[in-house]
Amino acid sequence: RRQFHSARVQDEESKRIQRQVALVDEVLTAFQRILAVKTEEVRQQLDQKVKSVFGRICIKPFTPNLTPAFALELVNHSAGVAAARSTGENQILGLSFVGAVSELAKETHDRKQKTPDAVLGGGGVYPVVMDAPFGNLDVAYQNDIAESLPKLTSQIVTLLSKSQSRGMVLDHLGGAASRMYVLRSYITNTDADEDTITIHGRAHPYVSHGDFNHTVLEEVTV
Repeated sequence: RRQFHSARVQDEESKRIQRQVALVDEVLTAFQRILAVKTEEVRQQLDQKVKSVFGRICIKPFTPNLTPAFALELVNHSAGVAAARSTGENQILGLSFVGAVSELAKETHDRKQKTPDAVLGGGGVYPVVMDAPFGNLDVAYQNDIAESLPKLTSQIVTLLSKSQSRGMVLDHLGGAASRMYVLRSYITNTDADEDTITIHGRAHPYVSHGDFNHTVLEEVTV
């Protein structure tokens, strides 16, 4: 590129090529500016959504911040310093961010359908899939997150252990669930006790004796 720009223009064809290169440079600069503006716009939207979700769950005086590099920080706003995060607070922070991303993607998708010529990404309606999201949380946080999860996005798939699906957790999630399933384990060890799990007041097989070790997915019917 340096050699091209420093070369002597000797004919009209060279002038035309130089004009084309100059135009491409202008378009590139314009796209870079648009990207910077849209990136900051998305960052601010995500930051507000993360703050909103986190504030509904966390009882401590902490505020999440999404930095210009899209890194998540947690600030103790009563002291004005970075907060020492527990495992549970890290989990809440992660859930808040994932929920915010999913919600923003849906909003972008909806706007794109109404204004297809807008300078927007495609967005999309994406489910949030979580494996054992309550594992490192105390009971209070478990209940608050279970109440908030159905509000994060239009579809959530959650895998829970028996210990995580007790009390208010199952009440909150079960009330919003369109489908519920039990991962029923069959074991060959007859010395181990069979077990059930209670959902909506009914006991469902959870661990059963079988001819070989395997697990099946069984839908819970009301």
